[in-house]
This record gives sequence, C-alpha cells and structure tokens, in this order.
Amino acid sequence: MAPTPPDPDPFAPEGGDAPLAVADDGPGTTEPPGPTGGGHRLIGFARRHRVLTAACIILVPFAVLVGYSIAAALTKPGQESVDARMVQWARDNHLGFAVNWAEDKYYENNQPPSGGTPDQAIGPAAVTPTTPATSPEDSPTTKALPPHLPPPTKVPTPACDTPRAMASGPSTASASASRGGTANALDQTM
Repeated sequence: MAPTPPDPDPFAPEGGDAPLAVADDGPGTTEPPGPTGGGHRLIGFARRHRVLTAACIILVPFAVLVGYSIAAALTKPGQESVDARMVQWARDNHLGFAVNWAEDKYYENNQPPSGGTPDQAIGPAAVTPTTPATSPEDSPTTKALPPHLPPPTKVPTPACDTPRAMASGPSTASASASRGGTANALDQTM
C-alpha cells in the first residue's frame, strides 16, 4: 500500500506550498506581514511591552485632560503672571499641599535678612495739621457737602377692624372714595 500524501495547507498562499514569510519581530515569529506592511510591528511591540502599553493607555488621556485644564487657566482674561495663574490652578484643583510645600522650600532657601534698620519709615507718615476751609471758595478742589436730609416722617396707615380686612386690602367702595369719586360699575365688578 502506498503512503497517502499529506493534506494541503488551507492557509498556504495560492500557487503552491510556499513557506510563510518570517516577520522581523524577533526570534521565533512566523507571522505573515500585514496588508500595510508595518502594522504587525506595533502589535508586536504592544505584546512585548505590556506594562508600557498599559501606562500609555492610562497616562495619555490623563495628560490631555490636565493639559486642557491648564490651557484654560492660562488663557483666562486678566493681568496675573503665568506663575500666579499656575499656583491658582493648582490650588483650585486640590493641589494646595504641593504649592505650600514648594513655597516653604523656596522660603527656606531665600529667607529675608534679619536685623538692621529699614530703608524707610514704617507706619503712617507724619501729618501736618491744616486749617479747614470755611467756604468752598477757600478750597477750589473741595466742594461743600450738602446739608443732611431731615428724618422721614411716619406715614399714617388705615386702621383695620379685622385681620381679614388687612389681608384682603381696602374694599372697592373705599378705594373709589379715596380716589375722589363714587363707586362705579367697574369698581363693583372687581
């Protein structure tokens, strides 16, 4: 009995039993090149460096969000310096502990000198008394203040017999009488 030939390889390229192309991904890989010719290298890199790939997947979106937030803080309108805006951004984003630590370290290395005499007087400057102006003509830059207004007078309120009358307001007849006329048909329908 004659030996049977082996089954043809279903994954072999058409036209014969050509061997698979050896990829340049490292020793022992026998994957065919991808349709674009280079996509397999990225996949091979991701397989070999799983921790680095995971770190990139996590850190890149985080860096994009933080960068967007900092850019928004730096482009706000105002006269503050970049340093002041960054410190304010850090404090607004719950990083005040880091700002305080950095400020403490800066102060430790750059303390102001102790002792000595100040360059200028500390406290209010000596004021020479002047005579007040008696009229606006004496002082052309100072205008006289207007006299104070009298206190407001009390306005009498109508006396009400019942709490219901207070809540509902004046009746229509008394309202038209207070306007100086008599109750007309319009006042009575209200």
